[in-house]
Amino acid sequence: MDETARLELISLISSTASRESGKTPVLHSSGVGEPLRRSSSSWSRRVGLAVLLLIIPIAYSVILAMMAHLHGKKQSSFGDTLLEVLSVASTLWPILFAAVLGPLLKSIALFRAERGSKLGSLEFLLTSQTTASALKNILTMGWIGSWAIGVIAIWSLSPLGGQAALRSLGLQPNPISTKTPATYYLGNNRSQVFQYYRAGASVFFGASAAASLISDMRTILSTSFSTQDILVSHANTSSPHYNETITDLGGKWEASRSGRRDLWRNVRIPFLELLPGYDSDDPHAWVSVPLDEIVPYASLIGLPIRGGSFERPGNSSMAVHFNYQTLSCGNAFNGSEWVRNGSTALWYHNTSASVPLRYQYNDEAAPNMGYPNIWFDFPNTSTLAEHFLATFDMEPQSKLQLVMGGGCTDATDKYTEMLRLCDISTSYIDMQIGCIRATVDADLVCQAKQARHTPSYPIKGNLTALSSRRLGPGILRELPFTGASHHPWEPSTLETYLRDPLGVFHRIHGGLHG
Repeated sequence: MDETARLELISLISSTASRESGKTPVLHSSGVGEPLRRSSSSWSRRVGLAVLLLIIPIAYSVILAMMAHLHGKKQSSFGDTLLEVLSVASTLWPILFAAVLGPLLKSIALFRAERGSKLGSLEFLLTSQTTASALKNILTMGWIGSWAIGVIAIWSLSPLGGQAALRSLGLQPNPISTKTPATYYLGNNRSQVFQYYRAGASVFFGASAAASLISDMRTILSTSFSTQDILVSHANTSSPHYNETITDLGGKWEASRSGRRDLWRNVRIPFLELLPGYDSDDPHAWVSVPLDEIVPYASLIGLPIRGGSFERPGNSSMAVHFNYQTLSCGNAFNGSEWVRNGSTALWYHNTSASVPLRYQYNDEAAPNMGYPNIWFDFPNTSTLAEHFLATFDMEPQSKLQLVMGGGCTDATDKYTEMLRLCDISTSYIDMQIGCIRATVDADLVCQAKQARHTPSYPIKGNLTALSSRRLGPGILRELPFTGASHHPWEPSTLETYLRDPLGVFHRIHGGLHG
């Protein structure tokens, strides 16, 4: 019995072994036991795919070489085309980068498997097909080896490369500093200013030539009140119409921008003493001219500058010198004693004439020029004589005074001449002017950037433009007629402006009413 059982067991083992050995050829024929080298794709297929993928880095290398060639070159159509190509290349970079790196990692995994490698590193190489999957593998596998660090570093080039391609080439300004001559009106050279005032006074003397010149002067003075920006430069900010006017001008920024140049595109001179940030204790410090605020200007007519720029895009800067007159006025007072018949308190006006003081022009009435309601004169004092005898190298010891006069009528229709005395000073300033031309066909836009009192010059000089015996009287008699109305009870343009600039375009009945 035992012998029989032993024979059956041997037979069963033998039969089983025979069957198992018979299955071996079947398993080999299905390919399960083939080596990795024999189970991979054919050599031609692998090489063909590699060649196709090799085109991608070659193309980017060519683009890189083109970018290096264009570095520092002028803008051209070729460069503009390359910029468009780069915008597309930066978009395609992550896709193409993954198309190259994914097969590369699989090839490395196959190479490592053929030569023996840990299953962890093979799994990491085969499953890290994106930056996110590589980071995920590190967290899930808990395995950080040299391969993991290398793969993460390489995948990080995908987002970085796209941004690098986008930013690698662009248009940048190529600044070239060049000095170019510029000419501007007057300056702070007293000898030149003094001679200019003497020569300019010829407009008030002579016959036909003077008549022609005075017409030009009147046209310029009247026209300077024609731009909307003058409404707010020295306006009364407490006026109920102030904010409304700012809105009509396009807002504070637009009102500030439009006031930087006059009607003839000349740079307006900022009133230094009224600029925010001005410190009278440190008058020689540079004060910035704000871009977002309404700036008070020293004159409605700007500084003519000729030259100093090129007919191409770019910017320029220059330092200029200028001077303007300032007034420091006292309170109004009853001037009946000054203007009584036969009084010699005034230098220019004839108090004994039958023509009212406000209408006097060279001791005569000038009805064709309109009917002003104010007048200007000098006090007839020794100070006036000192100024008229001064030369450009002499600084008078006292301030020249201006008399401003005008009539007032009370409830009983009693007419009274009211006067105001003002000290005249000269401010000598330095300015930094910046100009910019955005494109070839754009306007050259210049504006004052900074200003300060000129060192070595008086802060409030006593020698003024009105100190000229030839020029001063002509200006005083001409100013009241600026924009004078031919209606005797209507204010002139100048009178309306002095009352409140907001009412310049509404001068009937004295301008705007709150």
